[in-house]
Formats: sequence, C-alpha cells, structure tokens
Amino acid sequence: MELSESLEDYLEAILVLSGTKKVVRVKDLMNHLGYKVSSVNNAVKSLSEKGLVEHEKYGYIELTSEGTALAEKVYEKHKNITRFFQEVLGVSKETASKEACRIEHVLTGETYEKFTRFLNFIIDTPALKEFSDKNHG
Repeated sequence: MELSESLEDYLEAILVLSGTKKVVRVKDLMNHLGYKVSSVNNAVKSLSEKGLVEHEKYGYIELTSEGTALAEKVYEKHKNITRFFQEVLGVSKETASKEACRIEHVLTGETYEKFTRFLNFIIDTPALKEFSDKNHG
C-alpha cells in the first residue's frame, strides 16, 4: 500500500506512542508530532479509511494488524538509518533522528535492502567497527 510521508509518520508515531502509553489519543499525536488537531483528525480518518487504524470519534487510536506491519517497517527504517548516522558517521542523536525521518520515506525497497546489508557489514566487521569507534567515540 502506497502512503504519503505524512501518513507514514502518523503510523510510526502511533506505534512509538503505543509502546509507552496504554492508549493513544489524538491529543498524544498532536503533542508528539506538533500538529494541529484538524491535521491529526484528518490523518487518523484517512488511516482508518485505509484499514490501518481503528478509531472511534474521541476514542483511542489502535493500529490494525496491517497498520502495525506498515508502521514497523517504517520504524525499522528510521532506526537503522539513525543508527548508521550515529554509529558510523558520528552524527548527533537529534540530527540523526531528524534526517532519518526525512530519508526513510524515499528509499525504495531495493535501496533499503542494500543499505541494511551495508550497515550490518560495517557493524559486524571488527576492523570497521574499531575505525568507527575511534573516529566517533
């Protein structure tokens, strides 16, 4: 399913928030993403129409199984790109996370697969790991 960057961000935010809160509400998404209530309501409505979340007006927002699967893919990309920026390039956590959020949406499946293999190679190769640690530690 093809989603806009914005809707992917909402799915990811719902996933992340559901890991720290018992329930996720529109207000939680507003605070987490810094968006206005109308934007959040429109996005949640769109995600609901696509079958990715369940939400009753003024109620909790829950990911469906399909929504969870998509959110986990986006979040995995975000974590791996952030990890690369931090551990390999030595970028600050905040900058790494912000830039990963932008990049995660534009990588194709093929590019991401190769990126992940490259990241794992660097992380798993002792000489490269030592180089990265020396230059960024």
